Amino acid sequence: MRGAPAWHRHRSGQHPSTVLALRANPSSPTRGEGRAARVAAPLAILRLSLLFLVLPALSARAAMSIQEVTSSKGITAWLVEDYSVPLVAIRFVFDGGATQDPAGKEGLANLMSGLFDEGAGNLDSEAFQIKLDDVGAEMSFEAARDGIYGSMRMLAEQRDAAFDLLRLAVTEPRFDQAPIDRIRAQVLSGIIANELDPDTLAQRKWLEALYGTHPYARPEEGTRQS
Repeated sequence: MRGAPAWHRHRSGQHPSTVLALRANPSSPTRGEGRAARVAAPLAILRLSLLFLVLPALSARAAMSIQEVTSSKGITAWLVEDYSVPLVAIRFVFDGGATQDPAGKEGLANLMSGLFDEGAGNLDSEAFQIKLDDVGAEMSFEAARDGIYGSMRMLAEQRDAAFDLLRLAVTEPRFDQAPIDRIRAQVLSGIIANELDPDTLAQRKWLEALYGTHPYARPEEGTRQS
């Protein structure tokens, strides 16, 4: 081919630089292997990151100390102390709940639980909420089937004033008519919405089939009629 014209010399279809590149790396991975390697590296980093996040949490949980304490009046509670944040949180339950609603008054416990923080003692609803804000506290109540649950979170430095508000809410709720009308309207709105929710309707039918005339079969939030 010594005498071949110049335009014949590179008709193989490969540029000389391409041939050199292939020869310089004959054992390079295939396209699929390269993609797998690119995916595997981030996954390995993700696993390590999750490991570093989970291990401290497990260590903290293992180190958590749960104490059983009893008040002067015989109330037993579990106490967990953590001074990393200046907050106090409490959760409690007492007997009651939706199963004790009188027949035809379904939803009474649910309505009542929504009114505990709507005024107590000499504080009406607005004044009570202002007091809660002043002491940096949050308070909530809910009625389950067999109990009334309450919770409160407050700034540690304001715990005495916050606990006084909790005492008022539990022992001296006002049940003023204006909050009753407002909370009842909210509950009724939820009941109407649930009547259009397939999951809620299916669950209600299931409870009726399972419990029959037992109070467990009744809706905790009540009905339009009740």
